[in-house]
Amino acid sequence: LRPYQEELVETAVRGKNTIACAPTGSGKTEVAIYVAMSHLNQRETDKQPARVAMLVPRTPLVEQQKLRFHTYVRGKYYVEGFHGSGLKGSSRRDIVLACDIVVMTPQILLNMLKSIRQDERLYVCDFSLLIFDEVHHCTKDHPYNILMQMIHDYQGPKPQTMGLTASLGVAQVPNEESGMAAIFDLMANMGATALASVKRHVDILAQWVPKPDDGEWLFLMVFNKEGATCCRNGRRRRIGRAERVVREANNVRLGALQVSAFTGSYARHPPRLR
Repeated sequence: LRPYQEELVETAVRGKNTIACAPTGSGKTEVAIYVAMSHLNQRETDKQPARVAMLVPRTPLVEQQKLRFHTYVRGKYYVEGFHGSGLKGSSRRDIVLACDIVVMTPQILLNMLKSIRQDERLYVCDFSLLIFDEVHHCTKDHPYNILMQMIHDYQGPKPQTMGLTASLGVAQVPNEESGMAAIFDLMANMGATALASVKRHVDILAQWVPKPDDGEWLFLMVFNKEGATCCRNGRRRRIGRAERVVREANNVRLGALQVSAFTGSYARHPPRLR
């Protein structure tokens, strides 16, 4: 991993439910693969069963992400992928249960979790880690959110969750309060206790990530004991009570100084920063 990618995996490899936020092109898939392999290795060491599901919101991404996993884990772990036109019924269930890592769309997993046929059905406890690509979709009636509601309600052992995103759902927010609320809602929906972003190696990140176009803004959330400051293109604006809200609503531990970076398109609806 590159140094900034190592930052993004720190909390997830310790077993915390994490949302990792980094710009497009920064290598978040490699972050997911590293977390998945670390999880499987640790569970094997602890002699615990393990199975990872990588969820992607669009069918073309299934084969793409499956091939990326194969590049790194071939020969060590069994990887398979499913989407709406894949195998049906018990054949699919049997293959999923034989996998170490399975890539699928969330609707496929939902259908199998809800199936009334025993030979088709999966259970939440069949998975030890769920990774959500483009996790900013985990809102309202999106399959991601429906799936997480099922997990929240499930009374048995719950899998660890990790989300990957470049925007945190703040792409069209009208002001900073709405942006913070969107972040808090996303973390609550995901049951996340950690928000991972690049802090110590921003300079290295900048060497690997393409420069944003005019419609893409870079935000830095700087948290300290006095509150939180939002920096947009070098302009600082105060966000009142943000640190307290993060601590109380999401139980996130902040050090003396924490910087979170995220990007979003504001070409049509620029935020009103007071």
